[in-house]
Amino acid sequence: MKKYLIGIGIILAIGVYFYGCPKGEVPETPNVHTVKVIQNGGGLRFEWDAVDNADGYRVYADGVKKYEGNNTYYELTEPTMEVEIVAYNDEGESDPWTLDLTPKASLNVKVYDALDPDPNHPSYVEFVNGVATPRNANYKQQAWMLFYRDSVSTNSHNNPNIDAGFSAISGSIDDANIAPGVGNYLTRDEAIEGSAYYIWFDFEPINVMGEEDYFAKMKITAKSGYEYTVDFYFQTFKGLRWVKTK
Repeated sequence: MKKYLIGIGIILAIGVYFYGCPKGEVPETPNVHTVKVIQNGGGLRFEWDAVDNADGYRVYADGVKKYEGNNTYYELTEPTMEVEIVAYNDEGESDPWTLDLTPKASLNVKVYDALDPDPNHPSYVEFVNGVATPRNANYKQQAWMLFYRDSVSTNSHNNPNIDAGFSAISGSIDDANIAPGVGNYLTRDEAIEGSAYYIWFDFEPINVMGEEDYFAKMKITAKSGYEYTVDFYFQTFKGLRWVKTK
């Protein structure tokens, strides 16, 4: 019996020698407790709690690693559609904490010149959770944009605490990743078929960029008579100027 026990001990010792101790576990997903706008809407700062059993942390932007190290914070200033933050150790990476920053798309929205004689045709556009929703003049809630034949008015409907501004985009709307800063917007701009624009929805205090504001981009894809066809891309993260879609 004694020899039998000694034999088992030798076998276990050999197993530990060749195969090592049992493997550990990957860390838990980081608890990201703070995400705030920095650089006047040009970037985001992320802060998270330290994770037990983690050797460090990695930050990915659209699948590309931007940071690896021991800090529990990171500032990202490159327009991005999806951010992932993971903890890692020798056993691998945790499940990611993720934030989707892809602008909300509203495509082929039909809106009409405010001078259209049909009162049922919508001339205003309201954004409900980032979705562009056409409204007519009888709609009594806020509507953030008003279209005219020769221009797009930026004054909101029934809400004096919101203004908006336009800035023309040079090149493809798909390449327009970050809206301009304050001071680069008009209160009214010519509505040209095939043209694209950045939009700044400026909530009170007016003419001051802050975390209460929103940013978007739009393209007027067609005009026919009183009718416009418009594509909108609305950034739902307050105060963030990123409008990257590809």
